Amino acid sequence: MGVGFKDSKEMTGLASYAVLCVMVLLSLRPARRFVYQVFFISHVLGFVSFFVVMCYHTPYASPWIFPALAFYGLDVFLRFLRYRFKPATLVAVDRTFTQIVIDRCDIGWVAGQHVRLRVLFGTRVFESHPLSICNAPASISNITTSRGQILLGARVVGDWTKALNDMASRIDEESDAERCCDDEKNKGKEVMVMIDGPYGGISFDLGTYEHVLLVAGGAGITFTLGVLDDLVGRIVRLGRAGGEKTTKIEFAWCIKSFGCIQWFASQIEDVANAAAKCPSLELHMKFFVTCLCDPEALPDIPNSEVTMVKPSITKLLDQFVHDASPSGKGGIGVATSGPPSLVDEARNSVAKLSPRVAHLGGIALHTEVFCL
Repeated sequence: MGVGFKDSKEMTGLASYAVLCVMVLLSLRPARRFVYQVFFISHVLGFVSFFVVMCYHTPYASPWIFPALAFYGLDVFLRFLRYRFKPATLVAVDRTFTQIVIDRCDIGWVAGQHVRLRVLFGTRVFESHPLSICNAPASISNITTSRGQILLGARVVGDWTKALNDMASRIDEESDAERCCDDEKNKGKEVMVMIDGPYGGISFDLGTYEHVLLVAGGAGITFTLGVLDDLVGRIVRLGRAGGEKTTKIEFAWCIKSFGCIQWFASQIEDVANAAAKCPSLELHMKFFVTCLCDPEALPDIPNSEVTMVKPSITKLLDQFVHDASPSGKGGIGVATSGPPSLVDEARNSVAKLSPRVAHLGGIALHTEVFCL
């Protein structure tokens, strides 16, 4: 019939529908987790292709497409005004985790927030990823190495985090022969980063609760460590200047091996040592290790215990509530971060307990899901 592609509404309609279907399939979790670059590039090309095909499909599409592009451009421009370029140091703690220490960045954020980080190296300059802030500001923090810095942590789970860890590991290996054993200043790879944020934050003040439970799974420690550092700092260093009521904190971390504790061993020790000096605060730490790997990597942390079992959040919360029952009515604050399964279990457990803890002042829950 001589009908061209441009004149066929059916063909262009099917083409636009096919583009959307491909984008949906490449948005599934396996694609995001194992081939993130394919997911990212396919979406950039997919949106452009969809807009072009829709313009061929109907002349009425253009008036709706260009305003959307204008709003997107405005969003990019406003976000650019928030960007900050800072020097940073990459430290490969091991082959599964990288610390990012950003210098000269001690204002405009609080513990519990996250930033979108773009590391300017290689071909990865166009990628930005959200990472939780692992420490409190220097005026509050108990971490001895925190001097006007932001501490971030990236677990190796995809292409970008693996490239980050590989670069930091390569620098460490090349400089081992030239570095003194106790020279921590020269450890790591110095890079420039671009920060967008901060965003988010905990939805309530944990300091208004008498009992606080922090539960993390895997890389979820990056959120709970910052919150713990902030709460202990406000009690110990600032002397409860904000009227903090917290008298007991339980910190639980579920990990695959003892070696994972080394990700933040020195920071956890600093916070635990600070809390141990405060008679009005009880801090207890529990490490749940699900694999008997590298047991010699276990550091000496005050008021801590290690259990070789996968934890039940329901049982952990039940025991915590039972121990809190004899004292006061200051309420219970719970913060959980980690994989979806752990967060879902925490939500269900708190929902079941809510009617039973009304006499204790109620219970509040904040969750952070860590997954691609």
